[in-house]
Parts: sequence; structure tokens; C-alpha cells
Amino acid sequence: MRRRLAVLVAVAALLAGACGGSDEPSTTGTTTTGGEGAGAQTITIGIDAKTDGFASSWSHFFPQKTQAHPGDTIEFKSTFTGEPHSLATGSLIAEALVANSQIGAAGGQPAPELQAVVDKVPFVFSEDPNAGPDTFFVQAASQPCYLPENDPPLDVACPKPDQEPPAEIDGTERFLNSGFLADGKTVTFKLSADMAPGQYAFMCLVHGPAMTESVTVVDRATPVPAPEAVAAAGKQELDDLVAKVKAKVDQVQSITGTDARVGATATKDVPSSASLNVVPKEITVKAGEKVTWTVDGFHTIAFNAPEDARPWLRFDSTGALVINKKSYAPAASPEIPLPVPDSGDPPRLSVDAGTWNGEGYHSSGAPFTGGQVVYSLAISKPGTYKYVCLVHPDMEGSLKVT
Repeated sequence: MRRRLAVLVAVAALLAGACGGSDEPSTTGTTTTGGEGAGAQTITIGIDAKTDGFASSWSHFFPQKTQAHPGDTIEFKSTFTGEPHSLATGSLIAEALVANSQIGAAGGQPAPELQAVVDKVPFVFSEDPNAGPDTFFVQAASQPCYLPENDPPLDVACPKPDQEPPAEIDGTERFLNSGFLADGKTVTFKLSADMAPGQYAFMCLVHGPAMTESVTVVDRATPVPAPEAVAAAGKQELDDLVAKVKAKVDQVQSITGTDARVGATATKDVPSSASLNVVPKEITVKAGEKVTWTVDGFHTIAFNAPEDARPWLRFDSTGALVINKKSYAPAASPEIPLPVPDSGDPPRLSVDAGTWNGEGYHSSGAPFTGGQVVYSLAISKPGTYKYVCLVHPDMEGSLKVT
């Protein structure tokens, strides 16, 4: 899950579409025309989304482009699928996106002046390979920060007065960041009546340039999509993504034997914006027969999980965003080993959890370093056992033991 802006140089084409190029949004349907007497409207943009039939995460705004008038309100609504997101905008974000695009176009070692711009932006995940549960998140990006003129701190959270959002924005602000967005959290930006026409970029501080939104502000005489047209465009973008991954989802969910799979990360058939958090719906085995799950990415196999084992990230008593240790730590199961150097990319780790009697809390824990885990477990007592991923709230399956 750790991502840095500078290394995502492959998104130059994406930036050309999201932050430059055509001003036309990918919206269809009813429009509203500006001019005298035209009223302001509220446009809702989704951050991530849930899907029917399988659990998923989308590093995507829905829709990725739209238009608005000065005086309109842009409402960003978050859906928490287990993948964290934040929302940042301002001149610093625009400059960093341009610098990153130039780095990607040039290839090779980034020019120091371009890297210096990129390095001004804090990101939610720590780059320290030794970061633990209490230091995994960078509070400078995890907490809200609204700065009209100054660059943000890179390590510590902004002072409390700077965590209060402005009543409206005029497009000249330096750095506006929502911090971590919980499920259903809404971030609202009212555009000032004198906001200058132009393109304004928004970016997630977890996924960097791979997850951007472009809002083009036009004069009031120019028609813009009505809220229902924006919503329809977002739904169409999600439907298009789902259609692209359906074959992969069906493949994982059709597993019936003892060699199961958890997760289906991006492949040539799956867009990079998607993480398919799917498991077989039901596996049937005999008592004492071992099941082996191949786990791709940040997932757990957890039986009888207590309520306080979710969500996998939380705010502690000081207000800092930290990892919920109960989500990541194994329970009645061996520790997941660290990757062996040069073991491949992603690393492949093996854990044999032996035999479990079906009682109490049992969890594989999650691979803190990412990669692939081959996890084996036998259950000695017949019954039907539901298991869940403690990272992704909609990801679940069942093991029927006969």
C-alpha cells in the first residue's frame, strides 16, 4: 500500500487526460446553462465504490472529470472498502503533478528541481521500511490540513487551527488536504463566486497521480453537467471497470477444491485502479483435510473475529491515525515470516497453521510487507465456518467441513 509520487512516473498519460488536454468531462445527460438567474448546484463525486457480487477497492474518482460554475459546491463522498484514501488540492498539488509528469516523460534520474517539487507533498504511508503500527502513517497527510499560502509540514500534523476547512475556496490556495477519509465521510468545497475559470486538480495522498480528479471551472454562460448527469457518468465508469474484471472475479469465485485463492490483484486483465478483493464463496472439505489459500496482497483469513479487530486503521487517544494491531497480528496462528532476500517480486511466503478445532478467534494475520502468502489450515471439527478479511470489510467466504 505504500506509494510515492516520484516513482509513479508511468502515469504521464493519465495526467495528460486528468490535468490537461480536453476540457470536456466524460459526462452525459442533462445540462444546466449558466447566465443571469441560473442557480448554483451541488455536484457529488465518489471516492472509491462498492460492487455487487464481490468485494473490491477502486483507486478511482467517479467520475474522473467534470465541470462546474463559480458558486457551485463540489461534494466528495468517500466509500471505505479497506483501501484508505484522502483528498488534496491546491497549487502545490498542481505543481507536483506537473513535475511528476515531466519526470515520467524524461525517464532516468529525476532532475533535482523536479524532485524538489514532488518532495514537498506529504503522503499517508511512511517510507521507512522499519515503520511499525504506531508509525506506519504519516500524520502530516493523515490529518486534515488547510493552508492558504504555505507548504505543509512533512512529518507532523498541521496545528489544530489549520485543520479547519475554509468556508469556500477561490482556487489560489496552496494546500488543502482532507486527511484520511472514513466510510461515508464527505468533503465539501464551495467554489467562490469569483473563482477563475480553469482546470483544478485533486489527488489522493495514498495513491498519488494514479488517483486524480479534474474539475474544470467555466464561466456561467457555459453549460455544465447537472448533478444527475455527473452521477450517471460516475456509475458508467464503475460499470465499465467491473466489466473489465468480471472474468477474473468469476475465475476466483469458481474455486471449489482445497487450493483456494484470496485476492486478485492487478494483472494485464485488471486495471491498475482495481484491487479485486474476492474469495471463493464456499469451499467444502473433510475434517482434518488441509486447505491452502494463496493470498495476494494485504488480506487476512480470520475466523470468529471480535468486533474490535476492525477496522484495520483507527485513531488513537491522541487523535493520531495508527494500525489496529488486532487486524494485522496473527491469532492462534504462526507469525508470517519476513521475505527472504531475492525471493522474487512479489515475495512468496509460506505459513502452515496446522490443525484448528474451530473454537475461539483464529486469524492468519496480514503480510505487513505485502507480497504473496501461501497459508494452510485444517479444521478438525465438522461445521460451517465463515471467514473474513479484517482489512476489507466486504470480503468473506465460508469453509464447510464435513
